[in-house]
Amino acid sequence: MKNDRSTLLLLCAALVIAAALSAFKIIDSPSFGGLEATSVRLTRFDAAGSDKEESRGKININTAGVDELASLEDVGEIKAKAIVEYREKHGAFRSADDLTRVEGIGAGTVNKNRDRITLD
Repeated sequence: MKNDRSTLLLLCAALVIAAALSAFKIIDSPSFGGLEATSVRLTRFDAAGSDKEESRGKININTAGVDELASLEDVGEIKAKAIVEYREKHGAFRSADDLTRVEGIGAGTVNKNRDRITLD
C-alpha cells in the first residue's frame, strides 16, 4: 500500500513538472537551456482597472507617444507624459540614461527597461 502511494505521488509530481516545462515551452524549444521567447504579450491593468495588451518590443524614446512610453516597466501615463514634455522642451535624448533627468524616472527604471529602449 505504501509503495502504491509513493508511486502515485511520483507520477503526479512528474505530470506537474511536465506541465510546467510545456507551459514555458522548454520541452519542445530548440534552445533547451533558456526561457527565450521571440514575442511576449502581457496583460497590464491600468489605473481604471481595464486591461490592455502590450507588446514587449523596442521603444524609441525620442519618437514614442505617451501610450508607448507608458508600456515601459514602472512608467505609467503620468511619467510617460513627463517624458514627452521633457523631450519637447529639451530636445532628443542622447542616451537611455538621459531619462533620469525626467522627474520621477530613476536609474532603476532605466535599468529595468534598458533592453527595450532605443534612440534611433
